[in-house]
Amino acid sequence: MKNFLFACLVFLANDALAFKDCSDCPEMINVPAGRFLMGSPSSDDSVADQKLEARDDEKPQHSVTIKAFFLGQYEVTQAQSYALMGSNPSRHEGKALPIENISWDDAQ
Repeated sequence: MKNFLFACLVFLANDALAFKDCSDCPEMINVPAGRFLMGSPSSDDSVADQKLEARDDEKPQHSVTIKAFFLGQYEVTQAQSYALMGSNPSRHEGKALPIENISWDDAQ
């Protein structure tokens, strides 16, 4: 399901109009509000001659509604992160590489 949601966001990103709040700000896109089914049905008979059982952590399938939000068009680079945070915790260093090895709180 994560791969499907990521694919949807990539599709939206390719068709969306990017904008910037300032010259140094990252390009952002608007992800519209919507609804999707998350999880798997208890069993899936869609594959011929196979009955696929969902794992416990995939059930129950349920509807999820999201509000519209803004998402960075591209990954945040180490150079952008350094300009904002003043440090670079990445193990694989390179100004154009995406930032990695940061906490959730630092990413907020």
